[in-house]
This record gives sequence, C-alpha cells and structure tokens, in this order.
Amino acid sequence: SDLTKLLLISYKNEKYFLHNLKSNIFFNIYSKFKHFLNENTKKQSKKNIEYHYDLGNSFYGKWLDQSMTYSSAYFDKDNQNFIVVEGAEDSEELLDCLAFYLGLTSGILLQPYYSNYISNNQETITLYSTNKIYLNKTFITTIPYPLSNEEFRDGEYHFNILRNSIQLNKEKPEIFRSIYAQWKRVWYSYNSEQDIINLTLTTAIEGLLNDIFIPILTQTKRDEKLENDIKEIKNIIKKLGIDPIYKDRLIGSISYLKNITANKALNLLVDLALLKRAEIEAWKVLRNEVAHPKVKDYNLSKQYEKMENFILCINLFNSLVFQVLSYNGPINYFNSSKENDILIFNSKNL
Repeated sequence: SDLTKLLLISYKNEKYFLHNLKSNIFFNIYSKFKHFLNENTKKQSKKNIEYHYDLGNSFYGKWLDQSMTYSSAYFDKDNQNFIVVEGAEDSEELLDCLAFYLGLTSGILLQPYYSNYISNNQETITLYSTNKIYLNKTFITTIPYPLSNEEFRDGEYHFNILRNSIQLNKEKPEIFRSIYAQWKRVWYSYNSEQDIINLTLTTAIEGLLNDIFIPILTQTKRDEKLENDIKEIKNIIKKLGIDPIYKDRLIGSISYLKNITANKALNLLVDLALLKRAEIEAWKVLRNEVAHPKVKDYNLSKQYEKMENFILCINLFNSLVFQVLSYNGPINYFNSSKENDILIFNSKNL
C-alpha cells in the first residue's frame, strides 16, 4: 500500500530484476511475441498511446498535484541535512516556510519533489511537479554562512529565520504571505532584463509598505499637530462662499495630507534607523524611471548609476523583510564597487 517504498525497492534492485528476467528464456520469448503484436505501426500506435496515457484524471489525481505532471528521482541521504519541525499543523504551509527560508538565505528557489506528512497516525504522501527552467537559476545570498565569529559560530541566527517564518505564518499568515509572495516575484524577475527586475523590485518594496508597514505606522506615528492644522484649514474652507462641490473637493484634498504614503513611510523608517537615506533616494529614482520608461541609454556612467540604485534597493527590500521577520543577526550588505559587507541587522519595535 506504500507506493513510495515500492518504487524505492524497485529502483535499488533494478539490475537484479533485469538480470533475472533477461536470463529467463520463456520471458524473452514472451516479450518478443508481445512486442511483435504491439509494434508501432500507424494503426497500432493509436492503441498503444491510449493504453499507456489515456488513463483518466481519476487515476492521476490519486498521486499527482493539480498540474498533473510528474517526475521521479532517488537521492542518497548520507550527505544531506535534515530539518526537524515539531508542532506543524499544515504540511503545505510548512513547505512554504521552508522554501522561503532556504530561498531567502541561499538565493535558490527550491522545489519539493515529495512530502511525507504524518498526523494522528495517518500518513499522507504528496508528489509534486517541478519546473526545470528554475532549477539552475540563483538569486543573491542574503545571510552569510558559516561565520567564524564566536557569537554566531553555532549558526542559530540562520535557523532563527526559519523559526520566525513558521511563527509568523502561524500567528499572522496574511503578513507571511505578503513577504513570501513579494520575494518570489523578485526572484522570478531576477534573470530577466534589468528594466523588468527594476520594475518588480521597486513595486515589491511599495507592496510591502502598503500591506504591512503603512498600517502599522498609521497607528503608531500619528502627527497631532498636523491633524489640528488640517481641522483648522477645513473650518476655514467651510466658511468660504463657494460652490459646495468645490468645498467638498478642497476638504478631501486637505484630508489627504495626513495619509502616510510610501515615500513618507520610508522616511519614517529612516528616522527609526531601520533604513538608510541613500536607499530611499535610490528607490525614488528607480521608481520614477520604471514608471516613465525612455529609450535605452547606453551611457556607461548612467548604467553604473542605475546598477548602484538597484543594489541599494535590494538592500532596502531585504531590510524590510528582515524587519517583518523580527530578525537579529548578520546580513550581507551589497555594494556595486567592492565585496559585500557583513553587517549586524537589529529589528526595531515599530
């Protein structure tokens, strides 16, 4: 009843099975006769295809995922590392946390081949399809490892990202989904043209701000003086002898002043020492360029400036993700003109 074990046993003993079968004269005669009957003539090929492939979704649905594609592989476990997670309630959510953790730290978008989930003495084995297009593509490595520094030698800082991801997904799944989705978008675009990655990266930053940071800052960073000024201006507008429609429009535009925009949120995060001013300026320049694209500029200095802004935006994006994960520890801080720096990131209490 265990398909995975049966396949593994068959794989390990394949050469013995084939040797015994090929040495059996009766089996050889039977095989040649059967092959003769099923030879791929024009007429017979249609029947052969139907026999092998037209089995229906009811069969494939029992052991494939929704894409109805499959592959198989066997791996030697001697040189592998295993991660043990206790108390996980949903195998699919745990796989998302693992893929995000390994992807964020290694730069590789890992794809599971199969999962073996046991709950209440019930075992569920799921086989997944994989996309070969992404197997050899990599992104930046955000976390340095290993480190000789005594404080970080045990590597616990590294695994804290996984622990915090699982905890975040359990307590605030919508926030975890936001950072995971935005990170995947940036990863997928990384091997595209530079303008595409710039567009994806800058909008991913804005997406994190809108989904996570702006709602928090709206509650914690109220500007009482500004709110009082807005009230006074509204009272003045109400007393003006103009068309009520124009009054409502003016009042609405004045109310907008207290809203926290993406740009304002970034500046507040700079004040909290979470981000750097140069990163914010780089984001504004790059965001404006992708919003108003022009004919490609082959000026080398301009191209270098774009690349420098891109790298600063990568650092900005990573800082936002680390903040959401409440991460404290070493990170790779990227530079355009020299090797990466290893800095200590300390999340803030917003």
